[in-house]
Amino acid sequence: MSKLPTMSRLDALLRVARHVAWHPLRDLVVLRGGLVMRQQVLPMPRPVDDVDFLIRVDAFDAFRTIFSALFPASPCEVTWAEMPRPGLRTHVVVGHHEVRVDAGFGDPMVALPDRFVMGDLALDSVAAEQHFAWKLHGLFERGRGRWRPKDLMDLIALKRHAALDDQLVRRCIVSAFVDRDHDLGDLRRLAVGDFGTSRNSRRRWRRFVEARTDRYGDAAQVPPSHLPLVDELAEYVVPLVSGRTGNRPPPPPTR
Repeated sequence: MSKLPTMSRLDALLRVARHVAWHPLRDLVVLRGGLVMRQQVLPMPRPVDDVDFLIRVDAFDAFRTIFSALFPASPCEVTWAEMPRPGLRTHVVVGHHEVRVDAGFGDPMVALPDRFVMGDLALDSVAAEQHFAWKLHGLFERGRGRWRPKDLMDLIALKRHAALDDQLVRRCIVSAFVDRDHDLGDLRRLAVGDFGTSRNSRRRWRRFVEARTDRYGDAAQVPPSHLPLVDELAEYVVPLVSGRTGNRPPPPPTR
């Protein structure tokens, strides 16, 4: 007797997304995160580890009610509890995979949702411009020296492959920072070469390169140094936001 083919992790993630897409509450849900970004940055490889949703409500109680209705058999936990808008997380067993499901609420979307379509799966999804803005904010929200290499990689991948509308990106960036009470002036660090230059940042990048290479081999497309990527990001972002951070900053130095 032949064995049934083993379900891939991607298939397991898509099955969770499909469950939501077929749910009566689907119109309140927007798919975001890795699954969407994987499509937005093709042909650049992008690993996907979980399924991430934005639920279109403004209050935490309504958010929890909808999330619990989407996954009634799986207990949920609160994430980012210290933030004004906490998230929720659960784990769903699909085949031999345990899929982590994250969700948030209340994040304003300046860019209208796109439509994620794959086979019989169709669900509203976050636009690439909105993803770019949220990822950019993510580089700064944890404070100095605590940025995530995958956010930088995602930003560069979106810039290179997602055919971004620059003016829409600008509006999304302003909204992402202002909505989270974060100073847009922090972006000056990109302009003056004061981002990601510490020894700790270099160590963090080396670990990231090793992990991606172990997973993808030569297809990882991760450069040995992140500093040229920071320069590339600065060359794109600084002119976009210069009107919101005072006089136009000087171009970033070549490293």
